[in-house]
Amino acid sequence: MSDGARRTPRRPPRIGLTLRARAGDPGGRGADRADGWWLQDALLRCCAGLGALAWPLAAPRGLDAVGCEALAQAQVAELDALILAGGGDLLVAPGMHVPAGADPLALTRDLYEYALLAAARGRALPVLGICRGAQLLHRAAGGELLPADAASTPLHLDTGRYLAHHHAVELAPGTWLAAGHAGAIAEVNSAHRWRIAQPSADARVLARCSLDGSVEAFDFPDERCTIGVMWHPECALEHPQALAATPVFGRLCASWRELSPTIAD
Repeated sequence: MSDGARRTPRRPPRIGLTLRARAGDPGGRGADRADGWWLQDALLRCCAGLGALAWPLAAPRGLDAVGCEALAQAQVAELDALILAGGGDLLVAPGMHVPAGADPLALTRDLYEYALLAAARGRALPVLGICRGAQLLHRAAGGELLPADAASTPLHLDTGRYLAHHHAVELAPGTWLAAGHAGAIAEVNSAHRWRIAQPSADARVLARCSLDGSVEAFDFPDERCTIGVMWHPECALEHPQALAATPVFGRLCASWRELSPTIAD
């Protein structure tokens, strides 16, 4: 076979993973005193299970919107999919005034992740937003967020139990998410301070909380694959009614295989 006729070698998919912003500890020692970034092992193990390479994504503290856009464009050019990970709350929405006293690292994370999302959409890459990431997808589409638990009884967030806390969701019939579960009701973990009452104009609801009707999962039918879930599928519950991680991550896999014929099966 001539050099010109050789096939492009197949390679593992590259999944970009956003990191959680960690404020430094003034009373700590060494590196513990400095601001930094961290990533849950569960997402790394999930990528490994998919046969994918995890690409951690972070930006220097204080990088402005223009710098975040340039960095995001350069990094996304090397990726096959993007996961906007959970952890922490959003400070700003596009066009929103920056609150006084905002943590510089947390603000950088917001600006950078909005830029990553825009760059990924510009390349029609599959995108999965997890918890905070789903909220970012919703806000980027012009949606509003409301406090999750107005009552004293925790529904969406129990700080003592964190991801061991869970509630039921109703899966929208006829959707790919419902097809991945045996029944119309499933259980998911829940650890978020904000909820989505109404989907944005272009979004399709995939699941709602059975108790307050808030949107728990959505996608954008006009895009290749952009999914938001308010739970953490990488930390799926383990009981008969729990929604497995397979439907969500399987959807992501199917989309990146369609996108690039050079990705290994």
